[in-house]
Amino acid sequence: MAEKRNGFLGWYFGTPLVWRILIALILGAIVGLIVGTKIAVIEPLGTLMIKLLKMIILPLIFSAIVTGVGGMPASKIGRVAGKILLYYLATTICAATFGLILAQILKPGLGLSISGTAAEGATVQTPSVSSVLLNMVPDNVAASFANGAYLQVLVFAVIFWYRNFDT
Repeated sequence: MAEKRNGFLGWYFGTPLVWRILIALILGAIVGLIVGTKIAVIEPLGTLMIKLLKMIILPLIFSAIVTGVGGMPASKIGRVAGKILLYYLATTICAATFGLILAQILKPGLGLSISGTAAEGATVQTPSVSSVLLNMVPDNVAASFANGAYLQVLVFAVIFWYRNFDT
């Protein structure tokens, strides 16, 4: 059985992670306000933290998909996929509605003139449905991981799981 910690460490590890993050955020803001621009000396630590987080995201997504889908009976996968799609569509509709309402209230870009800029002559080419579907499948799995192509990693994880699925 694990030994119970006393003092600060006991309090720290006994506190939920959300509260520890919130406390650290507030303390960081206070230190930044007190110290000012001299705090930029520790900027490499923040950059390192972001790089470490980016480094772990794709392997974490891959392993979560493979183990999550792999631990599920095949009869439930379709139902779960349907729920995920429904959730995705519902949250997308809510986000789009919220964005449209905020745009009507705040009117961003009102009075902005972009004449004479490069945006004036820019045209956007809409990709075809077939090219979107083909771009979901990675040419090179290692390159997908290296470039941070999340959708390609997800598709590869599902294909990897399906290929190793025991019927």
